[in-house]
Amino acid sequence: MKAILCAVLTFACMSLLAGCQKGGTNQTSIQIVPKQALVDERVSVRVVGLRPNENVTLHAGYTDCTNQVWESHADFMADGSGVVDPGSQAAVAGTYKGIDPSGLFWSMEPVQQEKQASPLSNCLQPTTVTFTADAAGKQVASGDFERLSVAPSVIRRTVHEDGLAGTLFLPGETGRYPGVIVLSGSNGGVSESRAALLASHGFAAFALAYFAYDDLPKELVNIPLEYFEHGIHWMQKQEGVAGDRLAVMGGSRGGELVLLLGSKFPEIKAVVALSPGGIIWSGVAEDEKAPPQPAWTYKGKPLPFVSWDETQVEKLERADKAAGAQEPIRYTPIFLKQMSNVAAVKKAAIEVEKINGPVLMVSGDDDQIWPSSLLSEMVMKRLAEHKHPFPDNHLSYPGAGHVFGVPNLPTTVDRMLHPIVHVEIAFGGNAKDNAAAASDSWPRVLTFLQDSLKEGGTK
Repeated sequence: MKAILCAVLTFACMSLLAGCQKGGTNQTSIQIVPKQALVDERVSVRVVGLRPNENVTLHAGYTDCTNQVWESHADFMADGSGVVDPGSQAAVAGTYKGIDPSGLFWSMEPVQQEKQASPLSNCLQPTTVTFTADAAGKQVASGDFERLSVAPSVIRRTVHEDGLAGTLFLPGETGRYPGVIVLSGSNGGVSESRAALLASHGFAAFALAYFAYDDLPKELVNIPLEYFEHGIHWMQKQEGVAGDRLAVMGGSRGGELVLLLGSKFPEIKAVVALSPGGIIWSGVAEDEKAPPQPAWTYKGKPLPFVSWDETQVEKLERADKAAGAQEPIRYTPIFLKQMSNVAAVKKAAIEVEKINGPVLMVSGDDDQIWPSSLLSEMVMKRLAEHKHPFPDNHLSYPGAGHVFGVPNLPTTVDRMLHPIVHVEIAFGGNAKDNAAAASDSWPRVLTFLQDSLKEGGTK
């Protein structure tokens, strides 16, 4: 009997030891709260039921609507209770380091590096983000949650009427909501993802296309401002839109455009300019070697602009080829050189002091597409000199580049093959600082719009 008891105890001990060697316990799990969330909402991810001080690797991944796979990972040591919480514990290695509750989101990298990947594409369908935990070389737990680009209550309506093209998003079926017209940059198309997210936060958002979309102009050349004026008046008439409370939002050349629209049309009561320029630049054409053309016209006349110097681009391209480099082009030095033409800059400066509401600009000080922080500061100086009677603000983020979007999206892509000029261009910045800029700026953008477009406005 004693021999049998000893054998049973020995087997139990060996089984327990085997469990230790595999890592985790039978109760190890990944807790994700909430299980469904908008892309800009914080999600808590914790691994529980581990062994105290156990080394664990936490993986995250998802597949976007272009079938691009994004993945990240980070190494942790479980605390004395057998818990790993990225919100309070430091990742010691992986695609990011340190304490960061959203680190596994922004540090995701595209698996197909040769593919032109972008987390900022117009993916509106839900995606499933999957987490797995590995200990001692074995997967010990897994879990997932559903990420939403648009709230379920939002109504989406394709617009092809009255000469306009785009997409209107309404927060719901009833009510009158403050409106935001959302405009793209030099890549053209329609900024549906940003508009959908704004609608998810209570705004009627009109993603208005103006070139490189359907039967609209193919290039950013000679675009009449009357087109946008018509879009403003159309928006004011829509059921569910508070027509007396309209804002415009745009990034890059769209940031230049929204400052310009605000200066021309008093119906605009707030301007959000992302990585903007307060100077009008020449148009963006497929043939960059063609003579400079105006980007915008008004009342049948081209607006003054600072010309783009293609010879500077050619010099950079030749230098890269001579050095055998494959790096994307950094355009900021070229813009800075062109800005030395003081007379042209003065003539092409946007009259931002005429904007009938507050201005919020957001930029990264390592922007390598153009010097958006410097250009934004020039706007702030002009507003101050003319005693603009609204609470204007410029958020400039150290280490951030041209593109940093909204929180919880990957910020690891640092370049883009431009769809119009077909040149690979550098965004600037680094993934960590871009993520910090997105996390801080987006809530402030939403608050700015809420305050500026509330009943009675902001002064």
